[in-house]
Amino acid sequence: MKIVDLPTFLAMPEGALYAKYEPCSFGELAIKSDTVASVTWYYQDLLPWFEGASDSDAYFDILDAIENGEPSPPLDFDTTTKDGLYETGQRFAVFERRDVEALIARLRRALADGYTINPDSNA
Repeated sequence: MKIVDLPTFLAMPEGALYAKYEPCSFGELAIKSDTVASVTWYYQDLLPWFEGASDSDAYFDILDAIENGEPSPPLDFDTTTKDGLYETGQRFAVFERRDVEALIARLRRALADGYTINPDSNA
């Protein structure tokens, strides 16, 4: 992992896995997408969006339905959002290739360990 400043982060290519960083604290994981005019960027949040949610109202309607026992629609991990909530002194924890490989390996172990939550269960 590397800790970088905003200009360094904005110059990085698409696909970088990162979290906003404050001393001793990480934000949510995201994947960097396009840099816009060298001052902001798009990202793909690793907290999912739902397929069919055309806007935030639809997204919250889906969450309400899930809370009331309705099945979840398929998740969409490819929706990008423009980041405008940062400060000029913002720093970023950028994951190196080995870190990403370790995360993928851990997710695969979760499946291999018998991950059983499925649409037909109440878990």
